[in-house]
Amino acid sequence: MSDILQVLLSDRVGGAETIAHSLNDEWRARGIDSAIDYLDARVPGNVLQRRSSIRRMVRHHQPRVVLAHTATPSLYTRAFAPAGLPVFVMLHSASDDYAWRPRRTAEQLLRPRTAGVIAVSPGQYDQYAAHFGTRRLGLIYPGIRTTVASPTTMSGSAGVRIITLARIAAQKRPDLWVEVARRVTAIDRRTTFEWWGPAASQEPEMAKYLQLDLGPRVRFCGPTADPDTQLRHAHLMFHPSDREAPGLSLMEAAAAGLPIVCASNAASNLPDLIDPLTFETGDIDSAVGHVLHVVENYASVKHEAITRAPQILASYGTAAAAKAVLHFIQDARPGTLEGRHSD
Repeated sequence: MSDILQVLLSDRVGGAETIAHSLNDEWRARGIDSAIDYLDARVPGNVLQRRSSIRRMVRHHQPRVVLAHTATPSLYTRAFAPAGLPVFVMLHSASDDYAWRPRRTAEQLLRPRTAGVIAVSPGQYDQYAAHFGTRRLGLIYPGIRTTVASPTTMSGSAGVRIITLARIAAQKRPDLWVEVARRVTAIDRRTTFEWWGPAASQEPEMAKYLQLDLGPRVRFCGPTADPDTQLRHAHLMFHPSDREAPGLSLMEAAAAGLPIVCASNAASNLPDLIDPLTFETGDIDSAVGHVLHVVENYASVKHEAITRAPQILASYGTAAAAKAVLHFIQDARPGTLEGRHSD
């Protein structure tokens, strides 16, 4: 029997999967039996296959409570899980999951089967509340796993390593990144740009970026198994994405004491303690100007980033997030995890 079963759409690597595994690790360390299972174990399923999948995982894990991540798994879990089994929802999308009327209608019908909904960004919270109200709705930022420290100084002759950690997807604006990188490296020859992350599997056209030859100072590097090392050896995080919810790589960079330049839309969903330099969303000239500002004023910008880092990690680390989710579950359904460790 599991205390908590987390349900994900599939085992592909993304923000929701990273957060779920972080919660899993923290809960197990606290003596809570937590498990992860997948709605689509191999390939996308139809309604009957997904109903079978939900029933199989509930029989197998016998959870006290279910936490379903993202809109699609949460809909199927609430529709097909046994009555009386508390199902909580954690939303991760950077866009409005319920702008589509059929999904909004399904969510409204399933509200009686919903133990609680957790948004991971203010934007998500506001969007969900606008459709369905604030009853049983909470805001909990995802937990930061990294504890690395990035370089503290940059001499006038040193190289300036500017990194992006993200999937290559249209929303992330690799097109804007390429143009900003070209302009900045032409102006300041100390700078190099590296984008670490795979091409989004749902967008085959994004794979073209991994094949681009932009010279030795502008590179799409592909996936990395060690993002902490990339942060440790970087000078600046540049994140061109139009929107995030809230952007775990940005939170990790802030916790590592790394200066950040990102779009204003993405910054709006970050916790208040994180204070990046923001450019106008989608504006190449604005992005170039802000990146160059950091490079030219690195010592002062870096000092401010380092000063904030310890408080950011303490407030938004994985331990704090795991504890907050447990308290949310216990407040919504007292006794559900009675006798389990939450502190």
